[in-house]
Amino acid sequence: MKYLITLLLCTLSSFSASCQTESDTLDYFICTFSPPPEFPGGFDSLKTFIHKNIDREIAIDCDKGIVYVQFMVDEIGAISHVKVMKGLASACDEEALRIVKSMPRWKPAHQWGKPLKVVITCPIRFYSL
Repeated sequence: MKYLITLLLCTLSSFSASCQTESDTLDYFICTFSPPPEFPGGFDSLKTFIHKNIDREIAIDCDKGIVYVQFMVDEIGAISHVKVMKGLASACDEEALRIVKSMPRWKPAHQWGKPLKVVITCPIRFYSL
């Protein structure tokens, strides 16, 4: 049985700026700042990163569902303030946190040419095929 984790969408927000996907396939964004934070290589690379870094032993025990993880991408692209906003079981939640904390630096968001901190909430779906 194969287990797969997919990123459904990322909702990006900051003090006066917000950005959200308009589809669960991450095809495009509507943003009030440009450019938004970006995982190195884009969302396809983010999905690949999550899939390659999942602990299969833990994923097998996770319930089918979504873990919502929130984190901040700062002005230099570093990730901080990682927390579960809505979880499944503790093992699933901890695995989602571990993966997010292991991410490389992102390209930071910019508004009016200046980098800014942005909070991202990523729903990470656990399901079996």
